[in-house]
Amino acid sequence: MGLPQALLRGARWLSGLTLYPDGDNVTPERTLTSDEEIRIEVRALERLSDMLSSQIDRKVGVAHPHDWANYLKSYGEYGWLFACVSTIAETAAQVPIKLYRRKGDENRELPEHRLAQLLQYVNPEATWPQQLQLILIDLNLSGNSYTYMNRGKAVTRVPNELWRLNPARMKIIPGEGAGGIAKFKWELNTKEELFEPEEIIHIKFPNPDNDYYGLPRMSAAEDAANTDSYAIYSNMALLKRGANPRGIFEFDSESSLDIVQAREFVKEFDRQHAGAKAHGSAFVRGAKWKEIQWNPRDMEYIALRKMSREEICAVFKVPPAMVGIFEYANYANAAEQRSIFWENCLVPQLNHIAGSLNEFLTPLFGSDLFLAFDYSGIDALQRNIAEEAAMWIELVRARIALPDEARLALPEILGEAMPGGAGRIQWGNLTEVPLATIPEEGARSLALPEVKPRVINTAKIRSVIDGLNLPALKEGDGDSSSPKALPT
Repeated sequence: MGLPQALLRGARWLSGLTLYPDGDNVTPERTLTSDEEIRIEVRALERLSDMLSSQIDRKVGVAHPHDWANYLKSYGEYGWLFACVSTIAETAAQVPIKLYRRKGDENRELPEHRLAQLLQYVNPEATWPQQLQLILIDLNLSGNSYTYMNRGKAVTRVPNELWRLNPARMKIIPGEGAGGIAKFKWELNTKEELFEPEEIIHIKFPNPDNDYYGLPRMSAAEDAANTDSYAIYSNMALLKRGANPRGIFEFDSESSLDIVQAREFVKEFDRQHAGAKAHGSAFVRGAKWKEIQWNPRDMEYIALRKMSREEICAVFKVPPAMVGIFEYANYANAAEQRSIFWENCLVPQLNHIAGSLNEFLTPLFGSDLFLAFDYSGIDALQRNIAEEAAMWIELVRARIALPDEARLALPEILGEAMPGGAGRIQWGNLTEVPLATIPEEGARSLALPEVKPRVINTAKIRSVIDGLNLPALKEGDGDSSSPKALPT
């Protein structure tokens, strides 16, 4: 079939495929059709390729599904890409991370704990905000972040330093089972170093198409970033030619030039009229200028860049106002965009990072510890809490909800003012009851003094009221909240 028979037989034997497609019930005298032979050979070669790929992956590591080195390099080359990713990293790095210990229903902060101190001074060359920025940049550009937990020469159980490793230089050597990891391999030129899985904090975005590597958002924005880059380079090339598109001079028969004269003409024309500073008029006797390219207006240069910009911002979930685009923004919707930015972009990514740290780092210091980002100082999120508080106030006023339900739903606002802290109500549920009404069970346990009946002269009280000459109270007068008159 065009391939060496020995290779095909070896592929069939290694892949475990039978010679006959119908199984063992087929007699050797049966002759296979050409389609059946081709189908068997394709299946055999596919299985052999998978087997060889698996063996290669176990030796050199699983290949990256994307060009991460180019993605990381593009961070400093594409303007809107840099604006989106740097805004995410720099804004999120302002959120403090805190360590807590679970104790019953309460969580106690541990600012002096060894782990809390490690996250303040991660290594001699970086602070935690700088480390967090790199983690976010790596995640958004490559979909993966690798942090090496250095335990020092003593090889203690807990790390004393955290170091960021370039994701473009890291490969995963698969272990047994789907998604299992045997080693992490770091490569730089001809150097390589192997790390045990428990030495690396691997944070990755979900990737349904790969068992080992995360899916970068940059892969979805790659076409838009390239289109924007090509538009910029095209415009730059146009400006270098003095904002004049390329074209040709058409000479009449009387003014035609030979090859030498044509080269000298082009050279002299470029010297006088090419370049960003050259805008003089050109007049050539016996020649007519003919454009051979569209101008920026025909290519809708500005509209093209806007479309690429909006697509990049959408992929990274960054509202336009957050990267300095106030074309459609005013004060009200700019504040709303800031809230959307925190809720849809920053908070999910920070919670994802905190979850990975609690999976790989925190258990090394204790099973009852956990890390969480503190969003209480973020004004954009507090505005939403204030709106929720206003909603609960209206529910309480309408007697749809109890005051205690509102307190439990809003511990961020009411927690410090409540006796016992957030979520703890010492006085129980408040229920409106008529004044001086005592529950039956409570009345039995009360030692009330004996009260003698008092005789009231109603006729004397009536005469006093009549002497005041008060106007008669008609039905519907007065405050609607006043109690109704009791029946006589």
